[in-house]
Amino acid sequence: MEKSIFRNNKAIAKLFVIAIVVIVAVGGVVGVYYLTLPAANTNPSTSPTPQNTANPTQNPTPSSTPPQSQTTNNFKVGAYANYNLINYLVDPAGTTTAIKLNVSGEESYSGTSCWVYTMTTESDAYGVSSKIVTTRWLSKSTLECLHIRVQSYLSGNLVEDQEYAGDSNKGSEMPKVTKATVGTETITVETGTFNNCVKNEQGTTTGIGSKEWVSVDVPIWGLVKLETYSSGPMSTYELTGYGG
Repeated sequence: MEKSIFRNNKAIAKLFVIAIVVIVAVGGVVGVYYLTLPAANTNPSTSPTPQNTANPTQNPTPSSTPPQSQTTNNFKVGAYANYNLINYLVDPAGTTTAIKLNVSGEESYSGTSCWVYTMTTESDAYGVSSKIVTTRWLSKSTLECLHIRVQSYLSGNLVEDQEYAGDSNKGSEMPKVTKATVGTETITVETGTFNNCVKNEQGTTTGIGSKEWVSVDVPIWGLVKLETYSSGPMSTYELTGYGG
């Protein structure tokens, strides 16, 4: 019994570390800094050409094409994008967590027309499966988050269910974000090669930085790859599938 409790406590601890890293890693891309995002891009280009992913490109190929925008927002009901998050904070060797983003519907919240947007993280720790489902109601006109629901599961059982006002952090000390588009690159990930991705570099006053590659071909936020770091690597976030 004591071993079982200890194992569950370690799994719970990992669950919340993963939650923190996901929030930091995704940053302004998938939900923390909504108000810093540019206007939605409603004209996605043609799909990228799939490549042999057995030996993906190690270094992105620079392009001379000037960047078009910092971020792409491709929202519609049924759109999804799946990722693997390699988390170096939980395990220096890297622990992989599956991340699933999807737009599940449209609803009115407090009189505002919203996208219902869900982020699901799933992993296994010490023989215990864990899952966090974060549902956000985003204003369709501004993408501002109006409401958040967070549900945490261990071994399929709901252990926490909380709801928050989407603007609950307004007025509090949030790290200031600096974000710059530094160019375009062609990058290869598990799902194929994406040409002319916009490359952004981002930093905060807390010393956490990131590099992200964004493509208009990828639904929701357009994210193809994201790397975060502080004094060393924190995480790598890479596209594994998309559609809708």
